[in-house]
Amino acid sequence: MSTFADLATLSLQHLMVLQSGEVPTSADLALCLSKANLMLDEWAADGLMIPAVTRTTWTISGSSYTVGSGGTINIVRPEFVEHISYYDTTFTTPAEVPLQPLTDDAYAAYTVKTLTSPYPQAYWYNPTYTSGFATLILLPVPTSATLVGVMYAKTALIEIAATSTTMTYPSGYKNMMVTNLAVRLAALYEREPSQTLTEEANRSLATVMRKNIKLSDLSIDQGALGERPYWGRASFYSGS
Repeated sequence: MSTFADLATLSLQHLMVLQSGEVPTSADLALCLSKANLMLDEWAADGLMIPAVTRTTWTISGSSYTVGSGGTINIVRPEFVEHISYYDTTFTTPAEVPLQPLTDDAYAAYTVKTLTSPYPQAYWYNPTYTSGFATLILLPVPTSATLVGVMYAKTALIEIAATSTTMTYPSGYKNMMVTNLAVRLAALYEREPSQTLTEEANRSLATVMRKNIKLSDLSIDQGALGERPYWGRASFYSGS
């Protein structure tokens, strides 16, 4: 398997900074690592660059939860949440019950945020970055003590820890990283990336993004049905 140092060497060879058989210096590798992690950070903000959805469970107790490494929902902090659901452990064969996502506006309009109910019906995901955590809020505030929450979230590629790190990315990602890293390193080495390299970098990006397009179920806007979403209905939630 390839290490990051192997991929960085290929990137520098694409730029003709290194010739075949030459080895990058430790300073070159450190620069490549810093630039690669900046690139991964940018890709994490683009849903089409994220290869997988991870299912994570946690014990429901109250309304608000931190999401991120070391948080209540202990996963790499996601920028994108696909679905939130829950199940009740009192049932022999518990079924997952999906929750309705709230937009920022819908959460702001949800005036009785302390309203309680045995089961939640909606959620608001706020990609905050306080101490590295995002925030998930369930509404109404669930009171049942036997619920388990389920989060389906896109799992971005994590930061590369060291130049010796083994690269175990899905198919298509290694070439995308090599070629795009080379393009991004060009200015630092006062080189001009060739047209062939630029085209290969763009093509590899398009291939991965096309691969990451997922099938999804057709949804219908509640407004098209002539009804307000349930959290906007009369007094039970808003007191109006």
